[in-house]
Amino acid sequence: MGTAGAGRDQGPGQHGGGAAARERGGDRAGPTQAGLLLYLEPLAGAAGAAALLGEGLSPATLAGGVLTMPGVGTAWLSRR
Repeated sequence: MGTAGAGRDQGPGQHGGGAAARERGGDRAGPTQAGLLLYLEPLAGAAGAAALLGEGLSPATLAGGVLTMPGVGTAWLSRR
């Protein structure tokens, strides 16, 4: 299939939010900071699944979120 067909079988909103943020944010924040937003996609997906689908969040998922947020925040602020 190659890269031309990559992502076609994904549902709406999957990976689109990060890509859109990266494209829009690249003009304002620069490519490095916009790329940091991609690290938040799994966190947003897990939170959305918990809120909308009633999926449970495991301790490992919660720990990953707790470690990801400050890491992205620190990297974001260090680039300014």
